[in-house]
Amino acid sequence: MKPFRFPLQQVLEVRENIENQRQGEFVVAGQSVNEAEQVFEEMLRLQKNSIVSYREQQILNISPVESSQYFDYFCNLELQMIRQLQTITELKQEEELKREKLLEASQDKLVIEELEKKEKEQYRRLFQKREQINIDDISTITYNYRRKRQR
Repeated sequence: MKPFRFPLQQVLEVRENIENQRQGEFVVAGQSVNEAEQVFEEMLRLQKNSIVSYREQQILNISPVESSQYFDYFCNLELQMIRQLQTITELKQEEELKREKLLEASQDKLVIEELEKKEKEQYRRLFQKREQINIDDISTITYNYRRKRQR
């Protein structure tokens, strides 16, 4: 009997390739989110350090011009932080879309894999049935042969 050959093997391979591609896209999207979050954390550290520096300057009697420069700097930094949070939100949404596409691709592949399992099981049962028929035939022939010899 011929070895099992799944007729939809090419479809399964295509689905596996799609799943691998989407998995890569999901990983890249996750890395983008992590990088954006690290940039934001760096901005927070910079803001905290600048506040400490500003307070130290206030103790040393900072000039109004320098105070104004600090204020402008803090406003600019705050705007950058808001933009960075918006970027993080957008990247997380994109990551979620990539995750959903990956899940969809995995489910598509799983459907074909389940079909392959069923066909393999059906093939195995058919093979066992044919094997049993052959064994029965051999047993019948052997039995008949022995019966004839005994007569």
